[in-house]
Formats: sequence, C-alpha cells, structure tokens
Amino acid sequence: MGDLRQKLLNSLRTIIDSIENELFIRSYLGYLGGQHKHLYHVEGKYYPAFGQAIVETLKQYLQEKWTPAYEKAWIEAIQYVSNLMQT
Repeated sequence: MGDLRQKLLNSLRTIIDSIENELFIRSYLGYLGGQHKHLYHVEGKYYPAFGQAIVETLKQYLQEKWTPAYEKAWIEAIQYVSNLMQT
C-alpha cells in the first residue's frame, strides 16, 4: 500500500501543480485513466466509491477544519478528474 499511497500523492501533486494548464491536465489524466483501465482493470463504476473514500478520509483527517465548502470543492474536483480519466 505504501507504493500506491505515494503514487496517489504524486498524482494529486501533479494535478494541483498543473491545474491552470488544461491541455496538460487533460493529457495527463487521459493517460492515467488508460493506465488504470488497462493495467489495473479499473472500471468506471469504481470511480464514485474511490472519490467518496477520498472525501471521507479528508473529512476524518481535517475534523473540525472540514467545511461544507471544502466538501463541495473536493467532490467537484474529484468528479472533474474522474471524468477526464474515463475519456
């Protein structure tokens, strides 16, 4: 799990650092989604559960600092990323 955790953190860092470069983000997430589909057999039906797990983890970690605005922003961001990974 340590390797997967590091890959997830690296991917999130890449997305956040490049968020203003839409062409790169689309290309990167398309590639990442293809890797997940072909190497790991991740299907579209798995994305919502994964997104919910991320939100719940952040909510637990941040506790009283977590706000409805954070939740809304993270849900929207995860949906955006998920959609691009599945194209």
